[in-house]
Amino acid sequence: MNFGIRKLCVIFTEGETDHIFYQYLIDLYRKKNPKIEMEIVRHNIKGITRFQNKLLCCYKNDIAIKYSNYEHYIFLTYDTDVFEYSANPPVNWQKLEKKLLLEGVKGVFHIKAERSIEDWFLIDKEGICKNLRIPLNTKISGDSGFKKINSLFKKANKVYSKGKESTEVISKLDIEKIRNKVSNQLKDLENFLGIN
Repeated sequence: MNFGIRKLCVIFTEGETDHIFYQYLIDLYRKKNPKIEMEIVRHNIKGITRFQNKLLCCYKNDIAIKYSNYEHYIFLTYDTDVFEYSANPPVNWQKLEKKLLLEGVKGVFHIKAERSIEDWFLIDKEGICKNLRIPLNTKISGDSGFKKINSLFKKANKVYSKGKESTEVISKLDIEKIRNKVSNQLKDLENFLGIN
C-alpha cells in the first residue's frame, strides 16, 4: 500500500546561534500546526569557511544515505552581511544550488537574515531588555546587529556571545513576534510546512 512519498525538510545553518534559533522556530511551528508529519533535520555547517564543500559532503555522506527513502527539500539559512559588499563572496549560492539539485534534491530554498540573525533578535528588543533587567527604552549603539545586542549587554555589565552561550537569550525571545516581522524571508519554509 502506497501512503505517498515522505518529505524531508533539511535546514542548514551557518553557525550555532542560527541553529539554536531555528530549533525554537520549529518548536513554534509544531505548536501552530501539530499535524506537521514530515521529518525536519537541522544541520550546523559551523562557519562560512568552506561552507559549500562541508555542506555537500554532509548531504552526500550523511543525509542522502540516512534518508534515502525521502524526497529532500533543502533550506539554506545565512546572514547577508558577509555577502553584501563582497566582490568575491565566500559562497556561490547558485552553484551550490545546482550541485544539490544534481544530487537529486527536489527543491532548494534560501532563508536570508538581512544583515545578521542578531538583527532578527533585536525585533524583540523589549524581551532582551527585560531579560537583562535594563530599561526598555535603553538606547542601542553599533553598526551591526551583533554590536547593537552587545551594547545592550554592556549596559547590564554582561557580554553577548554567539554560539551555545546565546541559548539563554534566544530562549527568552518572543519568537512569534520575530517570525511575524520576518515572515517574508520565512514564507518558503512556512508554505512547505503548512504554517498559516
